[in-house]
Amino acid sequence: MTATVSKTITPDPEVSRAMVAEHSSTDLVTELTVLHPETVLDVIIETYAPSRLDVLGAARDVNVEVRVSRLPGLVFGKVQFGTDVRVTALPPSCYVLCLASEGSLDVISGCSTHVVSGSRGVILCPHEPTYFENWAPETELITVRIDAELLERQLVQMLGRPIADPVKFHPEFDLSNGNSAALGRALEMLRIELTQADGIAQNRRGAALLTDVVTTSLVLSQPSNFSDLIHIPVTSCPVDPLRDAQALIEDDPLAFTTVGDLAERVHSSVRSLEVCFRKHLDTTPMAYLRQVRLDRVRSDLQLADPATHTVAHIANKWGFKHLGRFASFYRDSFGEFPAETLKSVCR
Repeated sequence: MTATVSKTITPDPEVSRAMVAEHSSTDLVTELTVLHPETVLDVIIETYAPSRLDVLGAARDVNVEVRVSRLPGLVFGKVQFGTDVRVTALPPSCYVLCLASEGSLDVISGCSTHVVSGSRGVILCPHEPTYFENWAPETELITVRIDAELLERQLVQMLGRPIADPVKFHPEFDLSNGNSAALGRALEMLRIELTQADGIAQNRRGAALLTDVVTTSLVLSQPSNFSDLIHIPVTSCPVDPLRDAQALIEDDPLAFTTVGDLAERVHSSVRSLEVCFRKHLDTTPMAYLRQVRLDRVRSDLQLADPATHTVAHIANKWGFKHLGRFASFYRDSFGEFPAETLKSVCR
């Protein structure tokens, strides 16, 4: 027997207030567990989109556990039901990656049914109705929702020219095979940084960087209607964009978070700019940017008074929020830890 719970209205204000109360201090994460079927649907609507919920298993076992982390242009979510359900969602306005960290389920998009389990996932494109059903016991669905405008802007930066059509990905992927393994590593990095108290997701620039890593990995690794253009070899390497990029970085090394932002400013594609940096400087744009920031940190440390300044303060000033990684980069560049520079310079 099927129990049906259907709503397309604004969620109960009490539920909304409860969800707000569960936010972390940075408003990055929402975590909650609810039991009543009506409230379960409210949570799905509030967290994801207007939906219909059909309870196919034992109604007494209905509950939902939700964890949602929000980054600029990206929402990482986990949802687990206590019994088998069918969720009917309105067509998304974003790209959605679906995986099952535990168990399995069917994701139906258009006329196609895809089994999501283990390393096998599915990508939902905007404006396609979607159904989630046949939830195995203990199934945990992971979704990564990527803003369509952000992803398409990323593609434009890669190609160095505008696109006329929306991106259409091949729907299925397997993170254990071929190029999709790179996407798997990006998603694992996202998961780790979201769960660490000192993860880069806690910082605005770091969060934007995580979004960039995931979207870049997706566009490069997953077959789409733009794959042929993306993988055409770069044959030219004009030096003017390289010089402009160097000048912009030297002028303000905090102005850029991603190579896409930099490429856009110098009117180059991401791939062309990366080839230029490799050919002429034997490095990458982001590695060059990091080295300029490290040089600025070293200069400040050499001028600072150890009695009134700290390594953490100076590192944060130049965009280094994860002090452990920063110290490692610093030692690789200068042969000593930043604290040694601060304490040993003669004044």
